[in-house]
Amino acid sequence: MATAKIQYTIQLEDLPDEVKNRLSELASKADGIGSLLDSFVSREFNTIKLAADIEAIRQEIALLDANLADCYSILSGYAKYEAQQLQIQKQAQEIQEDESTGGN
Repeated sequence: MATAKIQYTIQLEDLPDEVKNRLSELASKADGIGSLLDSFVSREFNTIKLAADIEAIRQEIALLDANLADCYSILSGYAKYEAQQLQIQKQAQEIQEDESTGGN
């Protein structure tokens, strides 16, 4: 199965909700994979069909993992951004306090 990376632009404040939505989609896919695995136990055993189905599931799991890695990367970058913003705010507050106390 061929895969492709896509890129698109959103408002920064929408990022948490966007990741939550993506994780919800991935959870649904994971549930579907789990249900399919459960169905293997109850159906008639056919070696060739089962092997093909297992390979298809493995590919779906690999794609799921790649999507989770994307979410992790996005959230890691966002966490760094938030930390930088907090540091900038802290520095600005310290400068303001120094100016109000005359730098002493």
